Amino acid sequence: MTAPVIDYDTLTLQEKCEAIWEVTAAEERRLAKMQRTQPGVFIFDGHQRLQHLLLEVADLAVEDKENDTGSITLSIPFEHPVAQWMNDDIGRIKRGEGEFFHIDVEHNGIRVTGRYDEKTVKKDGMGQRMLHVTFLTDYENLKWIDVWSNPFLPAIFQFPRIFLLAGPSIWVLKTALLLQLWRINSSIWQIPDDPMNPSTWLDGLDMSNWDIVIKPTTFLQDMAAGTTWSLFMSRWGKWHDRAEMILKDAELSVVTRRYRKGDPEPWPGAFLTGIKDGALVVDIVDKSGHMEGAANGGTIFDGFTRTIRQLIGDFIEDAETELTGAPTWPSKFYQDMFGTPKGFPFVHFPADSGIETEFTTTPSKGVIINAGGQSAPE
Repeated sequence: MTAPVIDYDTLTLQEKCEAIWEVTAAEERRLAKMQRTQPGVFIFDGHQRLQHLLLEVADLAVEDKENDTGSITLSIPFEHPVAQWMNDDIGRIKRGEGEFFHIDVEHNGIRVTGRYDEKTVKKDGMGQRMLHVTFLTDYENLKWIDVWSNPFLPAIFQFPRIFLLAGPSIWVLKTALLLQLWRINSSIWQIPDDPMNPSTWLDGLDMSNWDIVIKPTTFLQDMAAGTTWSLFMSRWGKWHDRAEMILKDAELSVVTRRYRKGDPEPWPGAFLTGIKDGALVVDIVDKSGHMEGAANGGTIFDGFTRTIRQLIGDFIEDAETELTGAPTWPSKFYQDMFGTPKGFPFVHFPADSGIETEFTTTPSKGVIINAGGQSAPE
């Protein structure tokens, strides 16, 4: 239902105040309804098949960290049928449901998913038993992916000894991850020129049975976006360990989401190339806006300093230019009640709010760069 359009220029002052109050009250009712909505908790077996829908839990806590593994903790009475199913490891294995099980927590359009990590049965002094289960969010999967020195060659012959890939950071990170997944899941003796171009996937790359898939970003798309360049280098390291500093430097965020049957297409053409129910879709996005103009510093006296970062000649280092003059506030600034536009961050804590605040600053590190080489022969 679309909200009616009000022409405030034709209203009296009292009518304007009443109209604003009605809109404010309607928004408060909408927010209250969202807060009362209970999260949906779905339990899947080791093969990503839905087994249970939990309508009541004693305790539920979700922590979804940026570019790292978060946790989901769940507590239910031990006598609950779902608790019995989760605690029955041998039974699940015998029934072909797998040793591990997975969880989806959905609330107001947000979906956080994870895999079972540990469970504990506790009994209190009254004899009541509770099952406490800890899940690790699905980012944990990315921490166990090895980066082969040369994903194109067999294990017995790896040359060169170091994996190197340079380019715009989103394309570099996605391509490096895709090549390792490709080696795990299928034959890669024929690699297209741009593995992140989905039009080449129909020539032999079949991801329809992959547990982890990459949302494509082509080299030209990332070039046009102006993403900071980087050099991905690894000698038998983990993808997460090698990507961590690049993600921080380019201010990028890894976004993971389990595809479930009935969801919209994760990217145009995903259904054509094939994607299985329960596949983990990995994307890397820029949420910072640091290349578009954002608050990258400031003082307590002058407030935020708005700057725009621009790449210099080597496409890796950047320079900041201060933006002067009054900023043009985007119209969406007043439309989102749960955030602010990334170029215009703000927060307001009234003096009588009683909210505890804490501000942390970190100085720059690594201000000296050493380089070496060999002089030319005389």
